[in-house]
Amino acid sequence: MAEWPRSVFRCLVFVNSRKACPQAAEHIRKQYAEAAAGIATEPLPWDLPTSAPVADDKVLTNLLKYGIGVHHAGLNFNDRHLVEHGFINGLISVVVCTTTL
Repeated sequence: MAEWPRSVFRCLVFVNSRKACPQAAEHIRKQYAEAAAGIATEPLPWDLPTSAPVADDKVLTNLLKYGIGVHHAGLNFNDRHLVEHGFINGLISVVVCTTTL
């Protein structure tokens, strides 16, 4: 089976509540960090961004360093816009979101 090149890996993860967004995103971040540290046996599905923007939401800012974003109604407009455009432009590889996206 052919694999997507890591540079074009994109994934949307839909959850049923805004509370579940950062929880699921943090779980993905931990799995990525373990894989990057050589603990996991699977290869890394995407490359870390070379630079990450700073969001108003501190949890989102930390996730963006790993190429992960969250999108839900509890974020302000600027942070939602940042995640949307980061995903479209390939700076964010995984977005955990509610139906607000």
